[in-house]
Amino acid sequence: MPSPSLKDQKSTPDNQVQTPKVNPLMQEVKIPKTFPAWAIVLIFVAGIAIGFGVFWAVMKYTQLKTVSLLAPEKTTENQPPEDVVIPTSTQPIADDGSQPTKNEYADYILSPIKDSEVLNMSWRPPVRRDPSVVFGGVLEANRMISLYSGDIIDRLNKALDQLKNDYNQSVSETSLGTWELGVVADGKYKGYKLFEHREDVCEMGGCADFRFLISVDGKRALIMDPLNLELMKSYRGNDVDYRGRTYMEWERVVTPAFGLNIVGEATLPKELLFNGKKLLVAEYLGWDNVYPDWLKTEGKMTGYEVFGKTDDGLTVYGTKQVGCVYVQMPNRYFVRVASKIPEGDAPVSDEFGVRPLKINWDRQALGDKKVSEIYIATGGGCETFCPVLVEEGENVGETALLKVGTTSDGGPIYIPKDPSNSKTIKAAYDTWFLTDGKTKPSFDEFLKQMPVPMFFWKDAFGRWQRYSDVNLSPPAECGKPVIYLYPKQNTIVSVALPKFINVTVSEPKYPAGGWKVFARPDGTMNIMPSSTHATTTYSSLYWEGTGVGYATPKDGFVVKDGQRKSFLLATLPKYGLNATETREFVEFWLPKLTGSPYYRISFLTDTWSKAAPLYVKPAPQTSIRIFMDWQKLSSPIKIAAPRIVTPVRNGFTLVEWGGLIYN
Repeated sequence: MPSPSLKDQKSTPDNQVQTPKVNPLMQEVKIPKTFPAWAIVLIFVAGIAIGFGVFWAVMKYTQLKTVSLLAPEKTTENQPPEDVVIPTSTQPIADDGSQPTKNEYADYILSPIKDSEVLNMSWRPPVRRDPSVVFGGVLEANRMISLYSGDIIDRLNKALDQLKNDYNQSVSETSLGTWELGVVADGKYKGYKLFEHREDVCEMGGCADFRFLISVDGKRALIMDPLNLELMKSYRGNDVDYRGRTYMEWERVVTPAFGLNIVGEATLPKELLFNGKKLLVAEYLGWDNVYPDWLKTEGKMTGYEVFGKTDDGLTVYGTKQVGCVYVQMPNRYFVRVASKIPEGDAPVSDEFGVRPLKINWDRQALGDKKVSEIYIATGGGCETFCPVLVEEGENVGETALLKVGTTSDGGPIYIPKDPSNSKTIKAAYDTWFLTDGKTKPSFDEFLKQMPVPMFFWKDAFGRWQRYSDVNLSPPAECGKPVIYLYPKQNTIVSVALPKFINVTVSEPKYPAGGWKVFARPDGTMNIMPSSTHATTTYSSLYWEGTGVGYATPKDGFVVKDGQRKSFLLATLPKYGLNATETREFVEFWLPKLTGSPYYRISFLTDTWSKAAPLYVKPAPQTSIRIFMDWQKLSSPIKIAAPRIVTPVRNGFTLVEWGGLIYN
């Protein structure tokens, strides 16, 4: 039927209903007159379900966007130095051999950075933390980015379990664990936490310790000294489990951060001032007891006194018995310092190797007393830096002392008015030796020969130091410490001394990083990396040098001249030496124990290990180290007998003996 024209539509009367044309498709849809209630409920429930689904999808997308971390923009400011080779972290390992693809998350987690920013820290008292918590986010990030294969992740988790096991044990000197030190206060790294990790393996002059930052999200660890990564790898070598342990593969976990420094990190002061008085700063710290003590006591420094602050506001710690004190630097490490009388301009003595002090003596106060040309403040072992304090109980009251001069900076020096009542001078007389071998004179005769055997001076911290006539305490050096190695099987062993020791003689030659030898169970060894069949075979390592300080032992033996050999043969096995080691000890030292009617002989064991630690890899199961501190005596003295505990050799055994050589 044709559609009506416009003309026809207009001619339709207004009161007539027009029937609309219906689409044939619509004619097939039959709409019921009523709509069931159950259908309405079904539509309502479906609407709620669809709405919840849309909401869940939006939230999921938002969460994914939250953990999606973009790689930092690559600039010349955050790249490692050209001469440092660091494995790339942007190509994940593909187990199926497919072409690796760029992983931006891996870029963020592990790409090396170079940033010269100096970090301003908000320091906190050190707190020991569970490594599984500290590094948990880092390892989880490694797992999420699929950078490493499953077996590598398993090894990392196993190493983390080992660290957690260490955390559950008591703190030791060598395995201090992971410590939180503070948080970055401002700048681009604001909020990053600073930690320090100390492992129980040492070699080649250092131990496995490093500082690192953990990012705010916990997924990134920036190692402050990236070159330590190579050192960490050398600890593991090819024998990851050589001590029944699994060591962390730190190069897979931490991000090298070149150039990041903490305020005060790179500056070691040449001198410090305390109440306007100059302090001398040692080039080395010595045995690092102080910083571990700071960690273990969580900054409380139990066992130390606070002497005050330097003029720069740095805290000074020390004791009433030890001449050196320790200043905590802005980076929380410590330097060893001393308050000493300034040296003069005179040349160094050819005989004693020390420079005379510049003293303005008061001749009128001295009367007829003759003073020595050289007085020294150091004593005890082969120490060359720390001064010695007066004997405990010394009368240093105003009425007991006589001022006899001043130092070059105006400080007064004193001698006891009555030397016979001075514990310090009487102790010096007891140990005084006459080189001519004559019968020891009386105390009065001693004072006639040596009218001013020592004088006293109050240091910047209010402690009294004693300066002795060099003939009373001649300088010494650590003489021929001999090291024997007895592994259970052929083993490559590295042996290193602490950097503060100045090695003067060694055999074989001591290289900069320490000895590395191919050692055999019979004690013979060859130097590496030369062939294990090298022609030169050694039975031991030995060195001589200076820089080791320790307090003079308060116990020991008084040995008569004719009983020297029998004493050594009977005593050395009690300290753990076998027949060969005892024979070689006696052959070396017996000719040096001559020219005196008596000798004071003391053997240091644990004290020596702390004063001159050895860094050995692999670490021996048994370590027997003794050092003979001795002096000539003109007559017997009273001294407490030591308590000897004979060690038992188990597993890989290291043995060392040595002693003092007087110049």
